[in-house]
Formats: sequence, C-alpha cells, structure tokens
Amino acid sequence: MEDMLSRSDVKTLARLQQKKFRLAEQKILVEGPRLIIEALRSDWTVEKLVYTGDFRNRPLADDLLDIARSKNIRAFEVSRAEFKKLSDTVHPQGVLAVVQIKRWPFTPIELLEQTARNLFIAIERLQDPGNLGTIIRCAEWLGANAVVVGPECVEWGNPKALRASMGAVFYIPVFEIEDFYEFLAEAKRRGAVFYAADQQGDFPYSTLRYAPKKVLLLGEEARGLSEDSLKYADYKIAIPKRGKMESLNVSIAAAILMAEMVR
Repeated sequence: MEDMLSRSDVKTLARLQQKKFRLAEQKILVEGPRLIIEALRSDWTVEKLVYTGDFRNRPLADDLLDIARSKNIRAFEVSRAEFKKLSDTVHPQGVLAVVQIKRWPFTPIELLEQTARNLFIAIERLQDPGNLGTIIRCAEWLGANAVVVGPECVEWGNPKALRASMGAVFYIPVFEIEDFYEFLAEAKRRGAVFYAADQQGDFPYSTLRYAPKKVLLLGEEARGLSEDSLKYADYKIAIPKRGKMESLNVSIAAAILMAEMVR
C-alpha cells in the first residue's frame, strides 16, 4: 500500500472535478465515507483512495480502509491543503475515491426488452444536481429498472448529484443519451406506455392502473416537459393539490409518482 501522491498526481486527479475530464477519462471522484463504502460494495471498480491523516480518527475510517485493503485498492495519504484541491465541499470529510465509470452491458432499449414488467424514469431536462441525485436514489429504492437523461439534463457524475444519490448510482443504470426523443420513440415502438408528470394533466396519479412496461417522463419544475416529449405521453398525470403552495419539488413529485407506479 503506497502512502504518498506527487504534486503532479494531485493536479491530475483535481481535473476530475470538471465534466470534460470525467467524460474523457471515464472516471469520477466520490467523496465521503458512506458513498465510498457503497462504491466498494458494488461491482464498480474503485481505482484508489485518497485521505488525510485526520480521517483515520473519524467514524467509518477503519471499516472503509479495511474493505479497501481486502480488495487490494491503493490508499494514499495527503495533506489537508492537497485534499482541499480535490474536494468540492466547504467542509471536506477527508476521504475520496477515484472510481471508474461502469460500462453497462446493454443499451436502455435492450434493458427495456429484457423483462415484461419494468419502470424507466426518463428525464428530459433538469438543472439541479441535487434533484437528479434524489430522483436516482428514489428510483433505486423503489426498484425502477433505469434512469435515462437527455443532453439538457445535469450530469449524474456531478459531485452534488452523486452525494444526493447516496450511492444509488452504483446499483441502478443511469444512461446519458444524446438523442432523447429517439429513445422515447423507440421505447414506444417496443410497447412502453408513457406517463408524463404534468400538474395540468387530466389524470390524478392514484386513479390509474399502470401498464407492466412503463416510462415516467419528467421535466424541469419551471418549464415542465416540452411538446417534443409530451407528444409521446399516453397519459398526463398530476398530483392533486390540496394546499396553497404553487408547486412541488420535482424530486418529491417523482418519488410520489414512482411509489404509486410500482405499488
């Protein structure tokens, strides 16, 4: 087990804070002991750990380092100043992992056809990484098969999205696809029934019998779904409003709808 990183190594790892380098190198930085333990427990490849001396005295430190040691994963100790260059948080927890992005052995359409009963979450556009991560977390908890995001959607590998997902990204496929509408068209040709989340929709979400093969369409809170997405909707579903607030947070609305769709 090595214990030192060079300045050049630190500089190279720090580049992974930027999306273009994450995409080029197909790696992400995962920060915090709980997230890293999820990555270690999954079948994703954890390349290395980086930690500060202070981290050894924190909760979960022994468990995390023991798991890494059992998997022969290298761990490197750095100074607080060096770690701060790698962290994107105000109060770093003192440990992060370099994780190779998993290549799923199927396309979303192939996955759609593998089972007769499934639920896909298709997100046209979303700017808040916390909302995306929360939706992924809820989708995994409720047993959805995959999350598909379009090119106007925030990146799932964004550190804030990763933290909000609480490690769910390591267990549920999240597909970033360039031609979002072609995916919708192909899924419809393969028999998927589309349910668009639309507060002006005609169908209260709890009044429907959901199809075995289904896609929940989500858009931004402010703009909602575009007409390009809505044209695929078989049903526009709404959560009835009984209070005075103008709208629901999109991740909360998604959780309510997904829970009903898998019931």
